Amino acid sequence: MPEIAEVRTVARTLNKRIVGKKIIDINVYYDGIIQDDLVYFKDNVINKEITKVDNYGKYLFIHLGDKTIVSHLRMEGKYFIKDINNEVLKHEHV
Repeated sequence: MPEIAEVRTVARTLNKRIVGKKIIDINVYYDGIIQDDLVYFKDNVINKEITKVDNYGKYLFIHLGDKTIVSHLRMEGKYFIKDINNEVLKHEHV
């Protein structure tokens, strides 16, 4: 399980790479990963700009102005920044 130092590193890296980007679509490959109703979730994050990424303990907060995505890396969680045409791997959920 990632420790707080690793979660902070993920937050710093995501701040450098995704702040200012707009979420244009979401594909969910594992239904249980989103706790809210998927339609509600998509309606509230698609077309939002990522303004900041930070952490509180082991939770990551992806700020979208008036909304925030709360994420946890679980046991071996990772974020991938990759080309949209790349193959979806086995453990990629969203």
